[in-house]
Amino acid sequence: MNDNQRVRNAFSSIKAPDDMIDKVYSSINSRKNQNRTRRIIGMSMLGTILTGTIVLAVMRFQISNNFLNVENKEYSEETQNSISVIEHNNEMQNKETIRVNGFFISYPFEKNTSLYSLGEYAHKGIDIIADKGTKVLAVADGKVTKAEFNSAYGYHIVMEHTDGYETLYAHLQEMKVDVGDTIVTGEEIGTVGATGMATGPHLHLELHYNGEPVNPLEYINE
Repeated sequence: MNDNQRVRNAFSSIKAPDDMIDKVYSSINSRKNQNRTRRIIGMSMLGTILTGTIVLAVMRFQISNNFLNVENKEYSEETQNSISVIEHNNEMQNKETIRVNGFFISYPFEKNTSLYSLGEYAHKGIDIIADKGTKVLAVADGKVTKAEFNSAYGYHIVMEHTDGYETLYAHLQEMKVDVGDTIVTGEEIGTVGATGMATGPHLHLELHYNGEPVNPLEYINE
């Protein structure tokens, strides 16, 4: 028995006017329609939220894992010896040895955990060990905003990207771009060196979001 029949049977037993039955039934249908409308709107809003989340995930800024132009990922004997020492030290300290696309990360991004630290970050980027003179490649499309020297980073380049992101390439031997240049992913921008505060040849790569350092390895486009 449907709602319409139940209403008519109930009112016939008390001899209610015919128009009263129609009014009650109309009210029931109205409430049903309202509930159905609320469900439709709710599902529509959920769909919009989920779609937006998927779009944001797809559109998230990413960087290339091709940091350097290294033929067959081969290193000189000196650089390979440095890698072996770092791997040994990592093993002794129970630390993970990180490689990305065959490149050896000698020092990862780290936040300070010491209560006595003067800064928030122990290391604001990642260090990628390589032979001096190895070509450094842009990890994302962008525009050069700095190409200069200072005592800490040595010769270094800063590139501006979309949505508040910047990359910094430090300790270079040579800079092969100028401020204002528009660069595409994979384009050579300089060469690996040991200028500034560096103990040996490597590329120090930083990624900033709205001025704050973030871990580049979390933005790698595999």
